[in-house]
Amino acid sequence: MKKIVLTLFMVLVLAAGCTTEPDINLNDISTVIADKGVELLEENEEMNRFVLEGLKATTYMLDNGEAISIYLFRSVKKREQGLADFNKQKEKYDMQIPAIFEVKNALIFYWYKGPSTQPGQYDANIKEAVQALYVSG
Repeated sequence: MKKIVLTLFMVLVLAAGCTTEPDINLNDISTVIADKGVELLEENEEMNRFVLEGLKATTYMLDNGEAISIYLFRSVKKREQGLADFNKQKEKYDMQIPAIFEVKNALIFYWYKGPSTQPGQYDANIKEAVQALYVSG
């Protein structure tokens, strides 16, 4: 009997440790962003300057010449490590920092034009999309 109880306890502990955070995928993100009024045009491989935690972004051009880069990590923890990696890498460059949005396992960079002290044209739309993605999970 003790052996059965111990086995059940171990199974429950393992099952609890294996739970995953709700993930989102590229289709989820691109659909919600489009629903919020931001048209994602063709992918742009040339904009993929940063490899974060071994992962390249999918980068889309926008109708105004700006861009959105989307990184999809295996977990929220990996996403957090990816952001830390970006923060470390950006120190090497004299550049405008993108608006950064974090949602579940995704990291979204909005590469906008204009002064860094002001939001980009689609900043509010992307914020709404991120909020919708949090709610959807």
